Amino acid sequence: MATLILRDTYRALIEEMESLDKLKRETSEKIRDAASHGDLKENAEYHAAREEMRLIMYKKQLMQSYVPFRFIEFG
Repeated sequence: MATLILRDTYRALIEEMESLDKLKRETSEKIRDAASHGDLKENAEYHAAREEMRLIMYKKQLMQSYVPFRFIEFG
């Protein structure tokens, strides 16, 4: 069953997904940089970046779980 959504809301979701994609790329770089500092077991920067990546991925999956959309007209 399709999720009913306004076109303006859909545009806002698309912008949020693009923002998450950008944040995902930036976080990936943080992970890479933190990993280059050495021992990963005691690297708090690395673990924080990995946790941030998990949250980003969870949010993306949650947003995608409402697909497909069916537009409704307001007014």
